Amino acid sequence: MKNLFVRDSVKLLVLVALAFVAGCKTPIHTDYKADANFAAYHTFALMPLPATGPADDPGLILRVGKPAQEAMTTALTAKGFQSVAREHADFVVNLVGSSVPKVEVTDWGYNRTTWTRRYGYVPVHVGEVDVRNYEEKTLAIEIFDGKSHELVWVGRRTEKSGGKATAEGVKEAITEVLAKFPPAPNK
Repeated sequence: MKNLFVRDSVKLLVLVALAFVAGCKTPIHTDYKADANFAAYHTFALMPLPATGPADDPGLILRVGKPAQEAMTTALTAKGFQSVAREHADFVVNLVGSSVPKVEVTDWGYNRTTWTRRYGYVPVHVGEVDVRNYEEKTLAIEIFDGKSHELVWVGRRTEKSGGKATAEGVKEAITEVLAKFPPAPNK
């Protein structure tokens, strides 16, 4: 009986751990123009990145600009697309990033009490509130039609973060977002 309980407890622990790890993966959100003919796209060009970074992180472009462009080129050429000059491209790729400071407040909504012989249960700590500052960072990749210049596809990844953007993190996010391009044809 004891071994059965331990074995079931281990299985439950493994399932909870897997659910936690799966829940930590940041989802990728995409949207696209329904009447866009993605099958006609064979060549691409990258929009130039801004010359300066944001005021709170002026070195951002120096740290992640070139690796970001290389990651976009690598991901798209791996899918069979060819990089060409912008005026000859079937589609043009634009990279957009944003960082918004956020505050998360959690009110646990309970009191802590202790037992005393003289007074019974008495509150020793009334309510607990946790306050956490973080940044909500979003990386979006926009695909524009080369001829009409209309937005035909957008993919984005948003995550909570407390640190500065790194080249590796940006490359990983770009690869994950572009894995969803082009969208599967509607059946």
